[in-house]
Amino acid sequence: KDLLRFSQVFSQMVALNADLSYSDVEQVLKFGILENELFLNASNTESVCESKCTATELYQSNILSVIYLITIAAKVATDQKDNTALHKLVYKFLKLKPSLKNGYSPLHIVLDPGICIDDFHVNNIVVFPCKL
Repeated sequence: KDLLRFSQVFSQMVALNADLSYSDVEQVLKFGILENELFLNASNTESVCESKCTATELYQSNILSVIYLITIAAKVATDQKDNTALHKLVYKFLKLKPSLKNGYSPLHIVLDPGICIDDFHVNNIVVFPCKL
């Protein structure tokens, strides 16, 4: 849920034209990808989840949060160096083959206007179908 909170804060900052650097978003995005990687590699996935939610629900939420963060990062990337770093992170995320329980891959998610987007600031910045 922390990834979602960061997405919310970053979205609000972008909406308010506050100073948000790519490197700030990149740090959180890297952690989000790592968290998904740890979930997929964990032998006991239930130990990954600290709250009452199931590990699978947390994983599903993290997939969406990482996609939100990618969208936000694309909006704040200012130069070719940032874009190249973002492309590498997207590649690393896609190599994990993340998918929702309905089988949706990140491609399905960003193209489906019916995907529920968090409505606390995120939906002001992240819109599906997504145009980066």
